[in-house]
Amino acid sequence: MMFANLGTRFQSLPRWRKAVVVVYFGLLPFACYEALVNDAYKFIVSMAGMFSLVAVVVGSFYRENDLIRHVDVPFSMLNVNQNTLHVGEHDFNIHDIKKLVLESVEEKAYLSLPYNPLSVGVTAQFSFPVKDLYAVKSWLELRLPHAKILGLPAD
Repeated sequence: MMFANLGTRFQSLPRWRKAVVVVYFGLLPFACYEALVNDAYKFIVSMAGMFSLVAVVVGSFYRENDLIRHVDVPFSMLNVNQNTLHVGEHDFNIHDIKKLVLESVEEKAYLSLPYNPLSVGVTAQFSFPVKDLYAVKSWLELRLPHAKILGLPAD
C-alpha cells in the first residue's frame, strides 16, 4: 500500500526532495562498492548516512493532505439519518458521540471525533475553509445537542 502511486507521489514532491531521492539511490551502489572493496566500518557509516536520507524521503510521502482530507464544502461530509451521523464514509451512532473537536488553524478549520476512534489512533476527521467554521458549529449543535464541542471559545 505504501508504494501505490509511487511515481505520481514522486512527481508531486518539491524539487529539493526529488534531489534527495536521486542522491540516495545514486549513493546506494557506492555504499555497496565500499562494502566489497573496503572494510565493513565504512560501509556501516555510509549506510547510516543513507538511512537518514531515507527517513527524510519516506517522511515526505506523508503530507498533511494525505492524512487529513480537505473539502471545500464541509456539509458534503456531514449527514444525519435517524440516529446515525455520517462523517465522510464513517458512521457513528449519535448517542455515542459525547465530545467532538472543532478548531481553526490559520485558513483551515478542522472537525474530528477523537473520542470515537475508528481504530487505535485513527479518528474520523477532515478540514474545510475557516469561513464555514461557525456554520458547521451551528449545524452540529442543532443535530447533536447533547455533544460537547471542544476547541472553540464559548460564544
